[in-house]
Amino acid sequence: MTSTRTAPIRAAILFTVVVIVAIVLFATGVGASSPDVVGETVTHHVVAGDTLWEIATDHTRSGGDVRRTVFDIKQHNGMTDSIIVPGQVLEIPAG
Repeated sequence: MTSTRTAPIRAAILFTVVVIVAIVLFATGVGASSPDVVGETVTHHVVAGDTLWEIATDHTRSGGDVRRTVFDIKQHNGMTDSIIVPGQVLEIPAG
């Protein structure tokens, strides 16, 4: 009798865990959009929660200066400040 009651409870717990994991992955931007390489630039589609610093960090070579990457991104995209908005498309110079 115990095993027939635990099966629906286990299914409900499993379902709840799967839903929570899906929400967390969606909220953190996993699967948002992978960058597309175009010529000598990488295209980045800004999603909620992105910052220019984090984007630059992701595209800075090991040992490189993130500040330089931020400068290069801003210059390449004609930006005068570091404000970005969801839906904005940034071209990030490769290298």
